Amino acid sequence: MQYDHIISNIVYITGFICWYVFTSVGGYIFVLLIYIFFKRIRLFLYIMCISVLCAFFSAIYGKTWPAIRMSNSFQQFARHTIFGLRNIKKNESYIFAVSPHGIVPLCAPFLFHKLQEKIKKLYYLVADILLHLPIINLFLRLTGYDSTRKYLFKKKLQQGASIYFQPGGFQDMFLCEENTLHKETISIPFGWIKYALQYGKKVIPIYNFDETRVSSSTRLPCLAFRKKLYELFGVNLFYIFANSPAFIYKVLCEDGITSAIGRPITFPTIPNPTSRDIKRWHLKYCKRLLHLVNKYKIKAGYPDLHLSIKELEETKSLRSSPGTVPPPSSSSM
Repeated sequence: MQYDHIISNIVYITGFICWYVFTSVGGYIFVLLIYIFFKRIRLFLYIMCISVLCAFFSAIYGKTWPAIRMSNSFQQFARHTIFGLRNIKKNESYIFAVSPHGIVPLCAPFLFHKLQEKIKKLYYLVADILLHLPIINLFLRLTGYDSTRKYLFKKKLQQGASIYFQPGGFQDMFLCEENTLHKETISIPFGWIKYALQYGKKVIPIYNFDETRVSSSTRLPCLAFRKKLYELFGVNLFYIFANSPAFIYKVLCEDGITSAIGRPITFPTIPNPTSRDIKRWHLKYCKRLLHLVNKYKIKAGYPDLHLSIKELEETKSLRSSPGTVPPPSSSSM
């Protein structure tokens, strides 16, 4: 096993702890509250130094630690079925567009670390706020994660690196709460299509069939308030698990999860793509993603699943309503 992949296995143990404790309970702000309300700057600095040292030593000596050996065995124990892995070539550069984005994605990180074994220069681009949270940001940096900021997205493409990201982002998180076992709605914005055209990249659609089942199966509280925060600040601060850790363990290790990887879509190189170009290739990508889901949904255990894409549905409704103006195609990722 490659050294980089040994380091990435930290996520399988610490990921569950960090996501569940720091994001669900809000524990990641506890350290900051100590300083803000109690002015315990020494305690704050001690905790941060310990966190940095732990991350440093885990990177250097991690492969001999019991926790890392446990994570390796956990990776082997988790049941993860992947269709279409043969579509990926080692020497190619890709944009992996992964859907859906659950309330707290777990299937997507699992697949990312599987792909790290196959592709060396691969980066998982996540919301920038995650890279500013104490403790967890250290593990993210160590294991190949980076920000989805536009200039970083374009920089990775210029360098010829492969990008792994979830186009739906926070929009998918809200849509996830309305999804059922038979009907799922996701978001595929237009913005990233422009970059794929500018650099003529090969785009691979990916669908994780169990993401919404692992993340959430019930409506989370404060929906209107959270949506308002998203509209104002572009962020959803309430990462709350609707399912218990025991349920997550059952899905991942007993029932298993399924990912489908589609064939690459070769985008042409268009330095200055027009709105029409972006819409055309966005539609082509969405059709390929829908075809991928229909192809594997029976094998994944969801024969009655109907997937709809928000942007396509909005376009259909606008076409059926006379006198309406289509939305701009250069929306952000």
